[in-house]
Amino acid sequence: MNELIRRLIDQVARRRRRGDETVTDDRELDRRMREERELVFVGGVFFVEKFAYFVERTVAEERLEGGQLFVGFERFSILTGHAERRQRYLELEELDNQAWAYGWDEPLDYSREPPGPWPFRGVVPVQVSAEDPIRWSWFVVYRGLERSYCLVALSGMRGENVLGATGRPREVRFRGVWTTDEKIADAVAADLLRVVNPYYGK
Repeated sequence: MNELIRRLIDQVARRRRRGDETVTDDRELDRRMREERELVFVGGVFFVEKFAYFVERTVAEERLEGGQLFVGFERFSILTGHAERRQRYLELEELDNQAWAYGWDEPLDYSREPPGPWPFRGVVPVQVSAEDPIRWSWFVVYRGLERSYCLVALSGMRGENVLGATGRPREVRFRGVWTTDEKIADAVAADLLRVVNPYYGK
């Protein structure tokens, strides 16, 4: 999966004829997101969170259905232990979409103490190995009938989780791609469905 993400980032980065440069500025990021322009970005957790929220909010507010949603935040606890994100996914699963979440820790509801059962009925947890390189990628991909959104990013951190011991995000640098190109969304979705999910029995 990570090799595919690397190739996709490089592919988009080579599209210089479209006039898109690597983005590191927050204001430029906001502008391009509003315009739904494809871009390569370099930034911290803030960047990937911003893209993820855009996709989640768009699917929820516009009630996009009949598609597939794939999310990977490294750990399930980054999904279930964050109150606002957990609530968004409880709302998203009410829509008629298929959805999978990927993580290497236990798929539990980390908002509870002690952690309780997986809180979602319509989001299938895919627990990957702690050694799987997928744990160093963040992605939110919606492959829809009429529209697709794709965030894929690789973390510069290895051997550590994105959240530190205090639960606060570490200073992690990501290099990634944001695009509405359905072919790129299809490529990521196909790799997850044909390779990752069967390997982990989902």
